[in-house]
Amino acid sequence: MGGIAIWGSSSKGLLGTNSLEVHFNLWRARKKWWRGWKKWWGTISDFLDIGVMVFETNTAEWINIFIPATITKSNLTDLGNCFGKDIGLTAAVFNESWHPIADGNKTINVQDSTNAVLFCIYELDRDTDIKMEAKYGGTIIKIQIPQTLKGKKHYYRIRLDGKCTRSIQRASRPFDLILQSAFVQTDLVDFRLNDKRSLKNTSLLEQIITDGDCIFSKIHFFLMREAKDDYVYSDRQLNKSRRLEGESWKTYVGGSYCFDQIVAYDWKESKDVNDFTVFAKFKSFRSNWMTVIIFILGILIFGVVSGIFANLLYTAFGGTR
Repeated sequence: MGGIAIWGSSSKGLLGTNSLEVHFNLWRARKKWWRGWKKWWGTISDFLDIGVMVFETNTAEWINIFIPATITKSNLTDLGNCFGKDIGLTAAVFNESWHPIADGNKTINVQDSTNAVLFCIYELDRDTDIKMEAKYGGTIIKIQIPQTLKGKKHYYRIRLDGKCTRSIQRASRPFDLILQSAFVQTDLVDFRLNDKRSLKNTSLLEQIITDGDCIFSKIHFFLMREAKDDYVYSDRQLNKSRRLEGESWKTYVGGSYCFDQIVAYDWKESKDVNDFTVFAKFKSFRSNWMTVIIFILGILIFGVVSGIFANLLYTAFGGTR
């Protein structure tokens, strides 16, 4: 599986060591079917949210995010404006008693309980603030840091659709799926950030080194799954897990998704590191109208083939009708 990379760059050349804090939310959510009725029949969707905190000392002009997939701007959504629409979302996402104050200039100031401004969230314009380069067998998302935010602590948050998550998670299904009306699916999640072994393109590694080293002061990787999915194993110690509740999360994810039983699994690193990986395994019970139809068709086909085979054997051994 390919890895994700994040680093800063400048037109002036080598940046030296720059520090970033990053947050990842990998969602697996069930879309509602027919206005929300019979939601257990809804289709499953995957998407990845990426949050990047840029500190005052960072001298980068661009924040670069490499995704090992060919994507366009249609695969990307800015989530910065969500914080201005829902006052409770800031506290939910950052798990702190913070509140947002929009200033009307594409920035939302995040304040603590004393009304001190901690940092600002920037609302990205896909047309003017973001560039995309098809490179190194994938795509580099380039976020330009506005002049007004240079030397200021600020935050970006974007969402990438399911096409961008295929390198992170894979599903393993039983070979006799057609003979079952329900089955147990094994999901493997292999998340890699700036992991040199998974960034196989040497030119990509060369560009990251040329642009300047990136140190991550804090990393949070949240995996959002339905409660019925069983957590089996992870190579990195799980920090915590909890059920997501509250209208803010429902608004943030979107009204077309069911949100009754979602559990967040959290892995984190709170010290300076150059890379980060998580490998996790889940098992889930799958049964929907499609598996039932496949099962019925499989039984019918099996019956027809068995009948034909029996007639051939009967005829071959001299049977009469």
